Amino acid sequence: MRILVVDESPDARRTFFEALAGGPDETKWAVVPDESRALERLGREPFDVIIVDLGAPGVNAPRLLEAAMRLDPQMVRVVVSDGSDEKRVLPSIKAAHQCLTKPYDPLEFQAVLARAGSIHDLLADRRLADLVAGIDTLPSLPAQYMRLMEEVQSETSSLERVGQIVSEDIGMAATVLKLVNSSFFGLRQEVSGLVQAVTLLGLDIICALAISHHLFSTFDQRRVPGFSFDGLWRHSLVTGGFARKIALQARQDKSAVDRAFIAGLLHDAGKLVLGSTVTDRYNEVLRIVHDENRLVSQVESQVLGTTHAQVGAYLTGLWGLDDTVVEALAYHHRPSACPRQEFGPLAAVHVANILEHELCVIHPDYARPELDAAFLARTSLQDKVNRWRDLYRQVVESRA
Repeated sequence: MRILVVDESPDARRTFFEALAGGPDETKWAVVPDESRALERLGREPFDVIIVDLGAPGVNAPRLLEAAMRLDPQMVRVVVSDGSDEKRVLPSIKAAHQCLTKPYDPLEFQAVLARAGSIHDLLADRRLADLVAGIDTLPSLPAQYMRLMEEVQSETSSLERVGQIVSEDIGMAATVLKLVNSSFFGLRQEVSGLVQAVTLLGLDIICALAISHHLFSTFDQRRVPGFSFDGLWRHSLVTGGFARKIALQARQDKSAVDRAFIAGLLHDAGKLVLGSTVTDRYNEVLRIVHDENRLVSQVESQVLGTTHAQVGAYLTGLWGLDDTVVEALAYHHRPSACPRQEFGPLAAVHVANILEHELCVIHPDYARPELDAAFLARTSLQDKVNRWRDLYRQVVESRA
C-alpha cells in the first residue's frame, strides 16, 4: 500500500506514523506540504491512496484531486477536514471518495486503509480494473450525504438538523416519507414529519437513501432507452425493504437489519454506473438480454468483462460503506462464491432479490435469476425459503 499525504503541518509525519502503528508492514507513505510537490510526486511514482488536508494553505484540493483522478482513476482519494468550513469541504467532495475529520482517529484511519486494500484486491480481477480505469469519472459521494455525515458525527448533532438537511431536497424528503410509510416497515399510523421519519428509519438508512437518491436522480434515462428506470427504483426499494424483513425474522441485531436494507437498496447501483459511463456498451448488453432472453449479469460479463454486482461493490467500497454491505453487493447473484458462508446482509439480499424477481416480474422478456442452492444448503436456509416467500406475498397483498 503506497500513500501520499498532502499536509503542511509540522507534526503530520508523526501523526500518520502513530496512526499506522500496528498496520501492515508493507505500507509505504510520503508526506508533502503543498499542491505543487504533490503533483511532482504523483507524476513520477504511483500511489494507491492520496490524502489531502483541506486546511493546507498551498493546496487547491478540488484541482489536486481531479489531477490525481486523471493520472490514476483507481487511486483512492480522501480529504481531511476539521469541519469548520463547509464552503471548502463541499467543492472537494466531487472528486473525493471519502472524508476524514480532525483530529485523526487512528482506528478510523486504519479502516480507510483496510478498505483501500480490499478495493485493490477486488481490482485483481483485471477485466474490472480495465473497465474502471476506462471510466472518466466514477460517481462521487453526494454533497447531501457528506452534510448528513458531518451532522451525524458532530458532538452537537440533532435529529432536527438532519431533518432540515433532508427537507432541502424535495425528492429526497418525499422518498423518506414514502419509505417509512411503506408496508415493509409495518407502522400503525402514518408518519408525516421528517424528524419522526428520521427517528424511525435510523441515521444509517437516511444516509444510504441520500446515496441512492443521488445515483437515481443524476441518471439520464434517455441515453439508455432499454432501461426501466422506475422499475429499477421500485425493485431496489422493495428488495431493501424485504431484506430488512428477512433479517428481522432471522433475529439479527439492529445494525445487521439496517445493513440488510442498505445493501438491498444499493444492490443494483452498478447498473446505474454502467448505464451512465459506458452507455453504448450497456445498451448492447440490454439488447442482447432482451433478444436472447438471458440473465443480465451473464451478458454483462460477456460484453463488459465484469458485472454490475462487481462495479457496485467497487464503488461502495470506495465510498467507505460497511464491509458487509460491499460484500452483499459483490456476491448478491452467487453468494456461494463469497468466502464468508453465514447468514447476514448477503443472505437476506440474495433471497429478497430473487423472490422479488420471481413474484413481481418487471421485464417478461428477461431471464430470471434463481436461488443459489449450494449457498442455501451450506447455511441451512433451504427450509426457510417458503416461509420468506409467503412473507413477501403477505407484504405485497397488504399494499394492494
